[in-house]
Amino acid sequence: MRKKINWVFLILFNFTILYYLKNIISNNVVDTVGEIAKIVVLLIITIFLNFIVILFSKKEISPVKKFLIIALFVGIGYIFISPLLRGIDETAHFSRVYSFFMKENTTNSGDYKIPKAINEVGGTTEFSNVKGGNFSYLKTKIIDDDLVIANKYRGSRLYTPISYLAYLIPVWFFGFLIKTNIFTVVTSARFFGLLFYIISSVYAIKTVPKRKDFFAIFCLMPAILSNASTVSGDLLTNCSIIIFIATWYKLYCEKKEMTIKDIIVMTVAGILAGYAKMVYAIELLVVFLLPKECFGGTTKKKAKILGIMITIVLVVTLIHVVGISNSMDNSYENFKLQKEFVISNPIKYGKILTLNILNNWNFFYSFTTNFTVLQNIFNPTEFMQVIYFVALLICLYKEESSLDLKKLKTFLIILIGLLIISIIYTSLYLQWTSENVGVGGGDIVGVQSRYYVPVMLMFLTCVPSKKDTLNIDENIPWYISVWVNITILIRIMFIVV
Repeated sequence: MRKKINWVFLILFNFTILYYLKNIISNNVVDTVGEIAKIVVLLIITIFLNFIVILFSKKEISPVKKFLIIALFVGIGYIFISPLLRGIDETAHFSRVYSFFMKENTTNSGDYKIPKAINEVGGTTEFSNVKGGNFSYLKTKIIDDDLVIANKYRGSRLYTPISYLAYLIPVWFFGFLIKTNIFTVVTSARFFGLLFYIISSVYAIKTVPKRKDFFAIFCLMPAILSNASTVSGDLLTNCSIIIFIATWYKLYCEKKEMTIKDIIVMTVAGILAGYAKMVYAIELLVVFLLPKECFGGTTKKKAKILGIMITIVLVVTLIHVVGISNSMDNSYENFKLQKEFVISNPIKYGKILTLNILNNWNFFYSFTTNFTVLQNIFNPTEFMQVIYFVALLICLYKEESSLDLKKLKTFLIILIGLLIISIIYTSLYLQWTSENVGVGGGDIVGVQSRYYVPVMLMFLTCVPSKKDTLNIDENIPWYISVWVNITILIRIMFIVV
């Protein structure tokens, strides 16, 4: 039986386009290239939005295909509408990737060199009139024809080549083998990053036996999709955690003995998460909550498999920690002093940590859309953050779940999440806070919603469903996802074009 077109969202989508179109032509004669470009983009978006509503309403389409349609269109939009090197910390991350291929990529003091053109694109030369356009905090200095990035280049020094797997080939090929311009190098890196993310997300959506809509809508969140469409330090973390949680959910749901493939996938995902951002490797602990059926029904076999997996991830992560420990100490001047304060005042720091986590409670829903591309240029409204979170909840309530975690396992999952969040805050307290607030300060600064993404995926995946209590159009979460992403894209376009 064919479904009816959702006229509410069809009208909402077209009204949104008309609203922005009115802003272009109301007070201006459309005679500039920028204004014409905006109108052309709005027309393309209009066709896409109407196509989505009609297609999704009239045909039964799998979550994977829906995801691909939206992710490709919106992701490519983020790639081209986001100005060069203006994603979240994109200048730092791209410069770090670029430095890996330079013959003399470091100075005697350990700083690394990049071409001056990178700073001119991502720094103060372009978009200096836009809020957040000044990159002077990078503390750069010119030496001959190269730009030396000093220790003040923040945490990008802590990232290894493994953290940037998706970007290595395009940056090497376009930047060093055929030596094209910066625009081509950055854009190609963005494309490879988006492709890497889409493949990872499709694998995760196909892996989960249930809640496919939820995983797809989660993977379409602006906070993740926009990061995947720019050169980011979060790409490998998000991809590995999404695949890991999807595999874990499948095993828990089906309660079948895990295969060699499952063991390899979860172990590699844990390793990559640990290399990308060490704290998220802790999520691997949820494998202990898998039922015995996943290990052949015996406690002995479960202990053996888990012992091997945890040992491998732990050893690799520790090697990584040792490798970057010197860079960590040198990247932030007050790091050691702040560390001594925490160790010497555990109770006082415990109060600081608890109060800061509680004060930032809104990160539990703002992680959906906040801190997307062009940080500090356009931060989505709280309405967008909440409405996207509602879309996720709709998926959770409508889609059947049979995890049956019980109280103890639920408590342990919450405990693992709180541990990760606490370590994130502590890391920022030792690094960013020590330099911007001072040693022993009471406010932990630098916390961003995107840091909550892996934890919230773990939390939300375990939420029980209320399938019989919610009877609405199953496409509504998809329409919300499209509307929020498109609105953000248009707002960014209006600011920078």
